[in-house]
Amino acid sequence: MKISARKYRGTVSKVTKGAVNSELNLTLTGGDKIAAIITNESVDTLGLKEGKKPVPSSRPAGDSGKNLDPKKISTRNVLRQR
Repeated sequence: MKISARKYRGTVSKVTKGAVNSELNLTLTGGDKIAAIITNESVDTLGLKEGKKPVPSSRPAGDSGKNLDPKKISTRNVLRQR
C-alpha cells in the first residue's frame, strides 16, 4: 500500500485537549475516520472545534510516504482504497 501526501475533506467530530497537545478526530466525506495529534496552540489558532470543516494536509513525518509499510504505522489511520 502506498501512502502519499494528500488533502482530506471532512468534518471535525471531536477535539480532546490535553496539557500540551490535542487529539483531533475527523470524519471524512466518504465516512472514514482519522485521528491526529496536534498542539493546543494549533487548535486555538485554527479555531478547530466540533462541526468545523477544515482541509487538513497530511504526510507521514520524516517520510515521503512512497514506501511506507502500513504495518509500521498507526492502524487507527489506515484507510482502505475503494
